[in-house]
Amino acid sequence: MARLPIAGSDSGVWGDILNGYLLQAHKQDGTLKDGSVGETQLAEPVQTKLNNPPNALLLSGDQTVDGDKTFQDVVRAKVFVLDNTVDSTMNSRLILGGGPYPGIAIDGGPGTQPSVQFASDPSVGSMVLRYVGPTGGSFSVFSSFTATTSAFSIDQNELATFSGAVTAPALKLTGGSPAAGKILTSDSAGNATWQPPLAQQATATLGSLFDPIIGTFPVSEIVQDSYDNDNLDTSNYGGITGTLWNSNRINTQAMKLVANNSTNPAAGCTNMPNGRTVGSCFDFEFEFTGDKLALMFAAFGYFDTQIYVENQGQMTRLKAFPMAGNHNGIVFRNIRFASYETRRIRVLAPYIYFYQIVHEPNAIVNRTPDRPMIAITGDSYVDGSTAYNSGSAQTYSVGGTVDAILEATGFAVIRLGQGGTGYFNNATGNASDAMGPNNSSRFFSASRLAAIQAFGTGKIAALIVNGTINDGELSGGMAGMKARALEGYGALNAWDPAISIVAVTPEPLNNPTAGNVHDLNRQGLIQAISSHPQGIGYIDVYNPDQPLWTGTGTEAAQGADPQTKLIGHDGVHPNWAGYRLYGGHIAANIAHMKLYSE
Repeated sequence: MARLPIAGSDSGVWGDILNGYLLQAHKQDGTLKDGSVGETQLAEPVQTKLNNPPNALLLSGDQTVDGDKTFQDVVRAKVFVLDNTVDSTMNSRLILGGGPYPGIAIDGGPGTQPSVQFASDPSVGSMVLRYVGPTGGSFSVFSSFTATTSAFSIDQNELATFSGAVTAPALKLTGGSPAAGKILTSDSAGNATWQPPLAQQATATLGSLFDPIIGTFPVSEIVQDSYDNDNLDTSNYGGITGTLWNSNRINTQAMKLVANNSTNPAAGCTNMPNGRTVGSCFDFEFEFTGDKLALMFAAFGYFDTQIYVENQGQMTRLKAFPMAGNHNGIVFRNIRFASYETRRIRVLAPYIYFYQIVHEPNAIVNRTPDRPMIAITGDSYVDGSTAYNSGSAQTYSVGGTVDAILEATGFAVIRLGQGGTGYFNNATGNASDAMGPNNSSRFFSASRLAAIQAFGTGKIAALIVNGTINDGELSGGMAGMKARALEGYGALNAWDPAISIVAVTPEPLNNPTAGNVHDLNRQGLIQAISSHPQGIGYIDVYNPDQPLWTGTGTEAAQGADPQTKLIGHDGVHPNWAGYRLYGGHIAANIAHMKLYSE
């Protein structure tokens, strides 16, 4: 076996061997080479001592570290990606999240999902504080550790609360369908949304804008007023010329004139303001300097027209009643005055064709200023095309509800009524959003909204919505009618918040009865207009306790009651007297209603 050499007996050979052996683990200076002594070469007490110095921490595997630890520099470590995995063995803990969104998470405890994560997105430099648990919680920001009230907090329902004022260069809220012109308003609980403005402030009454038609033009000032069929009698004219229907010298503010022939204006026009393929009554005005003129139309049987002429600053009827005619073909209303003057002239005509104003070459036609303008929509009681009730003792095409309102107010009136329709009824007897006959549709349909929108925002002071017996049970009751009416009013004012709205309850035909379908609809309409921001009032003609009229009689089935004098031969619609009452009552009531003004 190996042995140590005897000193001096081997001439130094064994010393060389020993030095070579020691050089395997030692440097030339006698110190140990780096890495020559591993952990396994150390005694266990020595390992323990080295692992627990006062200024060092060695972690390996899953370990629990007790006591406070202070790091003087950045700690870099690989950590797992936070993935919400439940660890039922751990108490509340702080977790570092790696991966694409490194951050810090606070774990709620054994068996729970991590509840809060503060993560970053290095790709965009953003920081996000979010709840990653299944139910969320609340998050608060305090100005200091001693503060008792948070400056800002978010609860689990994503509702944010600020205890102080919010200062920002711009503030964006999205509740309530934001749109130009809307304002921020709140409910009783303080929830703020964007809504149409409360039409600013109610100021002037509608009545303060009235300029009614009063009386009749002096007979002494009229030399001629007659219809000439087919050809105009020009024997009293010193030459003739014409101002065509599309001239900007004629005020047509409440009409939408459509050429009968798109390539030939001389073929005349039709008024088409309400979305139907059936035309509507004409209502145009101009200033005329001269002493004779003729209005050129084309008629298709019975027709009547009404002319209003200025006298001493006041508009008057040229005749007490509309002047009737009956002809198929060209018709001229030929008018001669006793004196050559400047007068305003306003013309009403039914659904016929209008061509031009015929006059002498030395006469002058100028556009009159716009009048206050309202619109009226509804059923056949405000039908745009005619009010004629065939077989009635006294009835006129231009002697309806709208015409009575026009005379009482002087307003320009957009005629949007469509017979047979209602808030639900599309003139088929059914509740439908589809088009009915002649493009008829329910109130506030897309078609009827488009018709009123064609006149532009800021032009219409108020809309009168004539309630109807056409809906009946189609509404489903009071709540259904209220909801449908509010939907329509809201759609209108989303387009133009400045339009004030007046609701008229269903027509008082055949003794209004409390609790029936029409009364339930009546109550729904009253509730709707009373709660809508732009609603300025309602006219309750169907009130069972005090209807506008009573009775069941008509001209065709006469009785001793008031209705007999008011309802014409068809048993449903008014005659001249009935329309004068109905339209006059509406005008009298809106006179006291206050307009919202910008």
